[in-house]
Amino acid sequence: MPPLDSIVSVVIPAYQAAATIDRALAALAAQTMAAWEAVVVDDGSADGTAERVRSAAAGDKRIRLIAGAHGGVSAARNAGIGAARSPLLLFLDADDEITPTHLERLADVLHREAAAAIAYSGWARIAPDGSRIETVNFNQSGDLFHQLGRRSLFPIHSVMVRRAVVDAVGRFDPSLATCEDWDLWQRIARTGATFLAVPDISALYRMQRASLSIDAAGMLRDGLTVIARGHGDDARVQAPDPRHATGLPVDGLPTVRYGYACWCAGLTIGSGQDPIALLGPVDHDLAPNLDPAVVGGALFEAILLPRCLRPDQMVGLWPSVAPVVEGYLTELGRRSQAPQLGRRALLVIADLIIRHSRESGTITVGATQAGPIELTEPIRDLVYPAGIERLRLSLTLGGARAGATELAVFHGMVPRSVIADAASADAHWKILGEFF
Repeated sequence: MPPLDSIVSVVIPAYQAAATIDRALAALAAQTMAAWEAVVVDDGSADGTAERVRSAAAGDKRIRLIAGAHGGVSAARNAGIGAARSPLLLFLDADDEITPTHLERLADVLHREAAAAIAYSGWARIAPDGSRIETVNFNQSGDLFHQLGRRSLFPIHSVMVRRAVVDAVGRFDPSLATCEDWDLWQRIARTGATFLAVPDISALYRMQRASLSIDAAGMLRDGLTVIARGHGDDARVQAPDPRHATGLPVDGLPTVRYGYACWCAGLTIGSGQDPIALLGPVDHDLAPNLDPAVVGGALFEAILLPRCLRPDQMVGLWPSVAPVVEGYLTELGRRSQAPQLGRRALLVIADLIIRHSRESGTITVGATQAGPIELTEPIRDLVYPAGIERLRLSLTLGGARAGATELAVFHGMVPRSVIADAASADAHWKILGEFF
């Protein structure tokens, strides 16, 4: 058996995971790094999960099963930590996967950088049919407390962490039904620990279509708890870095709370539910400077997730969710006392929809219309119906993209002279190259 300091312990909590546990274990068997152990904690399943794990363990002695009563994912992970033999830990949920080089690359970084507490990779969201919906690479190294005090940064299985660091801050908090990994990383970051980014996209987050029973209220409750902890002291961390001992400044707390509430509202909207009730827990927060880009970006991304849609598919979904989003933003602006928030956030969402769309023709999103204009053809005045306030033009030369420009629509029209001036300003070198 390899020395324990060269092994990675992969802790896998498994509850009613008979349909997915084989895939998670197969991802481990395919690793280029052979020195791993899998500690599978059956969290009181009644669907044959334990039998599936025993069958796999019979063929691979690196797999161990711990069975117990149902206590939740944090308790299961804590039990797995207690049984793990290695000083390096990775937490893999039973319905997620990792690419073949994941363990090797992260372990290599931690072996080379003895002062680092955590190494983490980029990740990809995977649709039920196996296609990649989106890849994310946060890719920042160093002290991440200021970021983790405000939001969760990475999925749990993208992270490899030293066991001693996890033990020092108290392992997972069983009182949290969600956000428990965010809470753990935040505590570790409060110590001033070094996080190292590995640029590989090697953690695969397999999405499932959410039912109407999605517990966005529970996610909001737990997330607000973690955010509050990040904006104050945390007695669970016995040796905080002096810079982080008292947490982030509390004057930024309302803005962070609203931003997370918008994320949960987006999940609710994407699941076909009413998001207004989610404003209750933040009802007394005043955030007149609430950033429309934060609000619009959170809603855009989260709305897609329950339906497992790619960002370019929002253009088709938007007409059905727009009235709900508009109503939510109106109420959000009223309660936060952020003037013009709703209108500005809608413009942010419109920009994101248009930027990601693969449509080649004209697209209308709220008060924004986007479309192509061919610069080798005569430019004409453009006339628009009432309600259109902005025009985003994709400039092409002979069908090839030459740039883009944005113009205001006044009295339902954009004169050709304005279009020509804007096009020449944004794409003058390509125009000169085309004709001279």
